[in-house]
Amino acid sequence: MKIPTENTSGSLAKRDVLRCGIAAVVGVLVSLIQRISHGVPAQVDKPGFPEWIREYDRVARSIVAWPWNMVFAILLIFMLALLRFRRGAWALAFCLGLVFGTIASNAFS
Repeated sequence: MKIPTENTSGSLAKRDVLRCGIAAVVGVLVSLIQRISHGVPAQVDKPGFPEWIREYDRVARSIVAWPWNMVFAILLIFMLALLRFRRGAWALAFCLGLVFGTIASNAFS
């Protein structure tokens, strides 16, 4: 097993940050494309839906509504900083991109 030197760890860190940046941009694009193609999703509050689906819908809508969307975004940024952009941090960056895309699409709709 090769021990990473100073140069290789720096390039790995840059690659991890780049991977997270790309994931965040893809998240923003996915959110905006979804909003453009499908519009605002209908609220699930009909009695025919199971309770857990209605509760999930309520939580999902509250996450993307002001002020909880900013709280959630700050939490994701804090988690990214803790992970130092490594070990699956790209998934958190993708979620952060989704939140920022939703904030942008809500602001311009």
